Amino acid sequence: MILCQLRRDLVAAVPSVALAPPRPRVLELLPPGAPRRPQVHRRVTEIRDAIPALRDYGPPRRGLHGCRTAASRAVHAAAVSAWLRAACRAKRCGRPPLWSATFAVAGAHDLAGETAFLVVAARPGGTSAR
Repeated sequence: MILCQLRRDLVAAVPSVALAPPRPRVLELLPPGAPRRPQVHRRVTEIRDAIPALRDYGPPRRGLHGCRTAASRAVHAAAVSAWLRAACRAKRCGRPPLWSATFAVAGAHDLAGETAFLVVAARPGGTSAR
């Protein structure tokens, strides 16, 4: 469910990344009529497509490359979370792009790992649920 909210926020800021129109929130809470994996894949793709579209709106970030340990991935996810929220706010408020940020976002090489990373990044502060 947390990816639904992140996707909703990013599609509101960058409508061109939506592969399908957002469903009403009530429908997102119901079990899907279609298999879950394609829906998760679509959300992950839309989220990943929105990140470069927002790069000029977010604050500049440096030194977040090389997330090899779980702790560094958690720190990176927290930074991505804050960056995405700031970039979305700036774009939705109609602010012009101020700079060209080079913000590499680590993730994973498969859908499960990518989804897990984005779930953490979707939470305020990029925290894991426990």
